[in-house]
Formats: sequence, structure tokens, C-alpha cells
Amino acid sequence: KNHFLKPLPIGDSKQLILGEPIIVVGNPLSIDFQNTVGEGIVSGLNRNVPVDIDKDNQYDMLMHAFQVDAPINPGDSGGAIIDQNGNLIGIASLKISMPNVENMAFGIPINDAIKVADTLEEKGKIDYPNTSIKLENIEELTSATRQKFNTSNDIQQGVMVKEISKDSPTQHSGLKVGDVIIAVDGKSVQNTLEYRQKIFQHTDEKKAFKLKVSREG
Repeated sequence: KNHFLKPLPIGDSKQLILGEPIIVVGNPLSIDFQNTVGEGIVSGLNRNVPVDIDKDNQYDMLMHAFQVDAPINPGDSGGAIIDQNGNLIGIASLKISMPNVENMAFGIPINDAIKVADTLEEKGKIDYPNTSIKLENIEELTSATRQKFNTSNDIQQGVMVKEISKDSPTQHSGLKVGDVIIAVDGKSVQNTLEYRQKIFQHTDEKKAFKLKVSREG
């Protein structure tokens, strides 16, 4: 028999309410458990979840997400999160797996996912900004490093430029090794995670970043 698949109606993740019921559909562990349905509630909004993309045990970026208490297990990632009206409101992503943590899982808001899908349809790829620099959190600097670059102890937030790739656009921007970036496009940054988040939010390809920098001070 022919089976006609109907797409789920798309909801609006901006309208999510704390405590509202949701269900998660996925394939936990393997295809043997496909189409498993779990239930829960929206337990948190506008979370910024640290994510290790390259599996080097260091967080690379902050993922914008909403929190649910429904089970999300390996194999569920990419599955649908649906509200009580049958609308697709998110994409199952990950959970926190720690001995002292229970029922903390996260979904990508469908509004964010739609933006990515629209860009893929238009351009065929996603271009992320690359400043070609290596950074270190100010709070992790040694006294010797602060002394070397004459960085004041009064500076307690931001990221220090440790290396600039040769022949990169950044090399010709005036930025120097030892500079401390304390804001991107007018928004303060505390650490490398916030820096990357602000960079990824810069979507105007024709407009340069505006960095606020402290140098030898």
C-alpha cells in the first residue's frame, strides 16, 4: 500500500510556556526501538548550553536551547519535540549525564532550526565567521602572561589573543597578540564561549565585526 506522509505543522518556539506538556519522538539506542515516544514538560527557557563539538573535552560554543524533563537518549537526537496541539516546536538535542543530575535534557527551538533550513535551501551551506585567532580566557591567565603583555589585574573579563593566523583578514585588522577582547559588536564577552556565541550571531556578511579591545592596560 502507498503511505502518504504528512508534515507536522510548525509551531512557534517563542511562544513556549514553562510547564507546558510536550512529547519527544525518537529512536533510543538503536533502530530496534524506533518511534519511541516520551512525555514531559518544558522545564526551562532560553538556556545557553556549553557544547564540545570536536570531542576534545573542552567546550567550543554555547547552544541556544530550551530545557525539558522528558527522556532524551542516544539515538533520540534529531527527533521531534511536539506540543500538546501536535505542533513541531523543537529538535531533540542532548541531555546532561551526571551522577547527581536527573531529567535535564535540551531541544533546539524550531524557530532556530527553520533559520538554518532556510539558509541551506538558499545557499546550500552554512557559513560561520572565522576570525583565525586563538584565544585564552582572562580568568585563566598566569601572572607571568599578564606581566608579559602588561595586562592590568583590574581586567577580569574578556579573552586574550594568543595567536593570529598568518595572512588571515585578522592579521591586517590591527589586532595584536596580547590584546584583550572585552566586547563584540557592543556586547561584552566574559570568556571564549561568549566570544564565539557573539561571533556566530553576526550574520551580516558585508559588515565587519566591531571589537572593543584593551591593550597593555
